[in-house]
Amino acid sequence: MFKTVTDLPVTAPEDIETSLYALSGEGYEGSLVQVGFSGDDVYVQGIDPNLPDAWVKGTISGGKATFKNGQYIGADEVAGYHQYLVSATAEEVYDDYYDEYYTEYTLADEDIVFDYDAATKVLSGSNTFLINAGTTTANPLSTLTNAKLSPFTEVAATPQTPQNLYLNEGGEDDYKAGYGWGYLSFDLPTADVDGNYIVADKLSYAFWVKVNGEERQIPFTSWDFAYLPEDSQDEIPFGFSEGWDFYNTGTNHTFYYYVIGPEAYGVQAIYRGAGEERRSEIAWIETLELGAELQPEAATPEYPDATISDGDSRIDYSFYTGSEEVDVVSNNYKPETYDVAIHLADPALAGTLIESITFPLQATEGVSDISVFLSSQLRVENGKNAADIVVKSVTPDEPGFVTVKLDKPYTIPAEGVYVGYSLTVNSVDLEENESPIAITDQENDGGLFLHTS
Repeated sequence: MFKTVTDLPVTAPEDIETSLYALSGEGYEGSLVQVGFSGDDVYVQGIDPNLPDAWVKGTISGGKATFKNGQYIGADEVAGYHQYLVSATAEEVYDDYYDEYYTEYTLADEDIVFDYDAATKVLSGSNTFLINAGTTTANPLSTLTNAKLSPFTEVAATPQTPQNLYLNEGGEDDYKAGYGWGYLSFDLPTADVDGNYIVADKLSYAFWVKVNGEERQIPFTSWDFAYLPEDSQDEIPFGFSEGWDFYNTGTNHTFYYYVIGPEAYGVQAIYRGAGEERRSEIAWIETLELGAELQPEAATPEYPDATISDGDSRIDYSFYTGSEEVDVVSNNYKPETYDVAIHLADPALAGTLIESITFPLQATEGVSDISVFLSSQLRVENGKNAADIVVKSVTPDEPGFVTVKLDKPYTIPAEGVYVGYSLTVNSVDLEENESPIAITDQENDGGLFLHTS
């Protein structure tokens, strides 16, 4: 049943003079409104951003500014509701299905009351109120608690560090389901380090990782984030949400990530006000699963001379015998560098010699910087594989199993050695380059180590 709305919106005096104010509150992203005073009355215009010309009215008395509960704001065609200014109570409620708490709002009968400072004309410390669809149940467009209305002048400002950073390490199952390796959730306050409001539309955030103590900003690319408006961007605007990898409600933001291996993930706020860019400190959260261990210090292992004569026995040592099922893997089907290794740690191999390394190559077109390597440990320096025994480049003429003979044999020590190959995928136009790494279906201790750029 439809009901005709007969409530009338507030009208302000025709000659009222207004000033630009910032409206902020706990969990509210903030907005700019016009505020005017007429006698003991105060008028606020644009409290619903979708109705920039609509007014609400309060009355000042005894250091308080009181806004009557249930004021009709207007017909919000963007949200699709008739909006009202209503007071409410808030309660944290536990959802056992999602194993989390959420805020439940209930409409209240009290008026909305601010403290009023006549000298600064600042209204602050309100009880909870909503910009709400109707006046019978809580259906808020915006929720404000401890709200503040203060005169606003745009200035250069350093944003607050992102708060309440939470890391969900979803792991392989989530990744295979298309949800990334996990997600980060955090609050991005629309306030500077001094607590002053900053404009949300000029606020953004950047994604950082920490690998072996080295901090690195990670761009957002369409290879990972399919619904980005650009192929690559270093920051995400405050209000961006596409319902798949990026979500935001008020000041709370969530995004899924597609990089694993760092010991910590970070988020940084960026604000461009009054023509100047300023950045917050980076908020960090450490991983507990993949990437939690720091890599070892650099080593300089020995590579003594050794010889193999024509009469010496030779074997092909591999985890692939020809009977296993073969599959291919990728890091989201994008151009980048792959470093692949196995660990030869069988005590029976100690003292034997490695003469050559053979690896599977699916394509020669669209790939470059192909090499094999030996290393006493797996390390990354400046984002690149840092083999510490030998690296030998090769330019194969055709795909298939590529064998690279070392300049001199290497004697396997008791602690074993990492044997691997590297290649850079420059183009994924060929299907073979989308998933360039071939693996078998069996599990072997030390059977696969993978690093991508």
